[in-house]
Amino acid sequence: MQEPEPSEPSAPEPEPPTEDPYERVSTRFRELIEQADKDSVRIVEEARAEAKAMTDEAGAEADRIRVDAQARAEQARQEGADALERARTEAERVLSGLTARRDSLVSQLQTMHGKLLAVAGELDHAIERQTEPGGEETKTAAPAGDDEMVDPRYEDLWVSKDRPVDIPDLSSIELDFDDEP
Repeated sequence: MQEPEPSEPSAPEPEPPTEDPYERVSTRFRELIEQADKDSVRIVEEARAEAKAMTDEAGAEADRIRVDAQARAEQARQEGADALERARTEAERVLSGLTARRDSLVSQLQTMHGKLLAVAGELDHAIERQTEPGGEETKTAAPAGDDEMVDPRYEDLWVSKDRPVDIPDLSSIELDFDDEP
């Protein structure tokens, strides 16, 4: 016969769980959902903060650009005003120079006019002296071999040895309009 085998100590019987496994899963699931809610709230807050920072930065950049554009516009206005003032000054200078030149030319013309009138008067006086008292002109013989008759009054003026005609110096008029005064 066989001997009865000694019995092995029997393994302890598992104790009935004190916690329900469904309860443990539901607790874990709830913790995960709570963590997801917290993470989503944190992400939304971070996104709002980042959006606000970007908006503030964009606003600051827009303000900087606007101020820069205003400064450039003001500078352009000032440069335009300066250029206009320089143009006015140059126009006044040119007009002043032209006015002075015109006055100088008018003065020269008046001087020449007076000198020409004086010469004409002397020529008239010389012609009258060459005329005989009876009103007849003095006849001068034409040079030999000259077929053309010359009015003796004019010839006597140029070749008369009695009293030469005094013709004042008539200075030339300078009409160079390209020169600046």
